[in-house]
Parts: sequence; structure tokens; C-alpha cells
Amino acid sequence: MRERNKHYLCVRNVLETMKTLSKNALIGYPAGIITGVSYGLNPLFGMPLMNKGVEVNSILFFRYAIAVVILGCVLLCDRQSFKVSWRQAGILLMLGLLYTASSLTLFEAYKYIPSGLATTLVFLYPVLVALIMVFLRVVPLLHSDCTNTKHSIRQLSFHLQDALDIDESTF
Repeated sequence: MRERNKHYLCVRNVLETMKTLSKNALIGYPAGIITGVSYGLNPLFGMPLMNKGVEVNSILFFRYAIAVVILGCVLLCDRQSFKVSWRQAGILLMLGLLYTASSLTLFEAYKYIPSGLATTLVFLYPVLVALIMVFLRVVPLLHSDCTNTKHSIRQLSFHLQDALDIDESTF
């Protein structure tokens, strides 16, 4: 019964949080999901081209060129200025170089390991960085987060015990 109350309170807290979501969050979450899905589709379009002998540099050049044209059209339709300061240009250049390096290494990885594994690793590294930061105590967990995490780990261990037929004394 007590366990059910915990779950009820957790669901209630989530629902209350959803009521207070801002307009930015309502736009941001779907945008983030669309971004993740479209970035995850890189191998779907890149691998056939690479198998036909197209170089990674050419694939990425046309990918970025098309993205710049689309982004420019969006800015024009919104009547936004293209003007950036020198400081902003430097930051944009640095971020662009990092993103380019990420894309180049991802597409190069497709040559050596399965594309699904390479893409999974790309999506997994932010989670791993967050976990490392928590375990190194760079980012403290709130008490409620710790309780939920311990509960989740306990539930996972029970499922693993059942699935693998492991004795309770192992945990």
C-alpha cells in the first residue's frame, strides 16, 4: 500500500509540473525529439551514399549546405536579422567546428563498426557524462532523486533476478 502511495505522489508531481510548463518547453520538447530522430537517421541516408563510393566530406558538405539554405529561409520568413557580433561569430565558429568534428568522426565510424552501434554511442555519451558527473559529485543529486534512483535500481535488480534466475544473496 505504501508503495502505491509513492507512485501516486510521483505521478501527481509530474502532472503538476506539466501544468506549469512554459510555451518554450512545449515547443522545445517536440523540437528536441525531432532533432534526435533526424540525427538518428544519419545512417539511413549516409550509408547508401558511402557504399556507392561518395566521400564523407562530400556527404557532410551537402548536408550542411542544405541546412544553411533551410535555416536562412526560416530566418527570412521570421524577418530575423542575420547580423552577429564578432564575439557571437567566434562562438558560432567554435561550435560549428565541434559539430563538424562530431559528424566527421561519426560518419568515419560507420566505415569500421556497425552504424547502429556508432549512432547509439553518439546518443549514449551525454547520459554517460551525466552519470559520471553525479558519481564524481560534480552535480549533486537531490534526496528525492536518490530515493527514486535507488527504487529504480532495486526494481531493475528484481527483474534481473527473475530473468536470469539469480539467487537473492548475489545482490
